[in-house]
Amino acid sequence: MARNQEKAQALLNKFTSFKKKMKYKNNKNFMIEKKKNLYLLEIYKKSKNKLKSLILILQLIHLNKNIEEKKKLLNHFKSELKNLTKIKNFHPKNSLDLSINYNIQTLSNNIFLIINSYINPILSC
Repeated sequence: MARNQEKAQALLNKFTSFKKKMKYKNNKNFMIEKKKNLYLLEIYKKSKNKLKSLILILQLIHLNKNIEEKKKLLNHFKSELKNLTKIKNFHPKNSLDLSINYNIQTLSNNIFLIINSYINPILSC
């Protein structure tokens, strides 16, 4: 019985030392994830209020009868959308930062593509 307890204790010790090693190895990945999440959280906080204003602009575009006014509002909408993806004091330091920045820019470009392909033709009618 004591022998089984010793084996169990030895296995437990091996597991805890392995767990500590993994924690150290994963610490770098954790910091990268934390930085990425903070970056995305900042975008979310910034976008939360801006999205409300963007929706209002889209409603104004929809309700407005004057084509020139619609075009002005659309340009304003596009500039607000560009500002949404820009974050101050962010300087990419490594490839992860660059990839996050690239993904945000790609998202922004896709939104512009949707605007140009769907909203602009409606305005031109």
